[in-house]
Amino acid sequence: MLCAFCNCAGRAASNGDVRNATSDVPDPLCAGTLRKDSISQADSLRRVRRALQDSLYRIEQVEREQREQEAYHALPFISAEEVEKWKPVAGAWYDFYGMDIRQMKLYSSSAWDFYAERDEGIYYRPFTPADDSNSLELMQYSPDRQRYVDPNICPVFLEDDGINYWYGGDDCIEIYLTDRLAKKKSMILWGGVCVCLDGVFWKDNETFALTGSGYVHCPGYFMKVFDLRKRQTDLYEMLFDPPEDRRSYLTEVFFREEGIVEK
Repeated sequence: MLCAFCNCAGRAASNGDVRNATSDVPDPLCAGTLRKDSISQADSLRRVRRALQDSLYRIEQVEREQREQEAYHALPFISAEEVEKWKPVAGAWYDFYGMDIRQMKLYSSSAWDFYAERDEGIYYRPFTPADDSNSLELMQYSPDRQRYVDPNICPVFLEDDGINYWYGGDDCIEIYLTDRLAKKKSMILWGGVCVCLDGVFWKDNETFALTGSGYVHCPGYFMKVFDLRKRQTDLYEMLFDPPEDRRSYLTEVFFREEGIVEK
C-alpha cells in the first residue's frame, strides 16, 4: 500500500523490505503518518479554541447586559412635572404599547443649542427654498407650522390607485429639524440600524419629543425631548425587550393618520 503522504511503502520496497512494501498499514513513524497526526491535532486545537472564544463571548455578553441593567435601575424616574407635561401630548404612544410613562428613567440631560450648532460633515443638508413650506407631506409641524421634523420614513410612493404605499425605511435613521424663520435645517438624531422612530409629538412651538424603540443604551423604548427655549435635550428610556412580532405604532397609527399603506 502506498502512503498517501510520503509513499513510504514504495520507499520500503526499493530498500528490499517486502513486509513493509506489501503491508496495508503505513509505517507509523513515516513522515506522512506524522503529518496526518499533526493536522488532526491542529484541527482539534482549532475547535477547542473556537469553543472557548464562543464561551468567552457569551460570558462577556451576559456581563455587559448585567452592567447595563444595573446602570439602568440606578437612574432616576421621570419627574411628576414631566409626566404631567407629556402624558396629554404623547399619551397615545404610551397607551398603544401599554406602558406607564411614570416608569420612564431619565438617562441624560444635555445642553443643546440648535441655532448655534455648526452644520458640517456628510449629514449636512442646506436649507433650500423648497423647505420653506407649511404643507410638506409627512413632515411633523409645530402648532404655528414654522418648524417641522422630518420623521425619515421614506420611501413612500403614490401609486396609480391614488394610495401612498410605504416600501420599508432606510437602514439608517436620520432625523432633521427645520426652522423656516431661521432658514436652518440640521440633523438632531441619528439612529442607525438599531433604532426605530415611530412618533413625533409637539407640546408647543418650541418643545417636542421623539419616541421610538430599539437599542439606544439598553433594549427598550425611548422618548427624547428637545427644548429650543431651554436649549436642552432630555433622554428617557424604559428597559424592555420587545418581541419580534410586536405591534408597531408607526405602521398602525402614524401611517393611518397620514394615509399611508404598508406594502
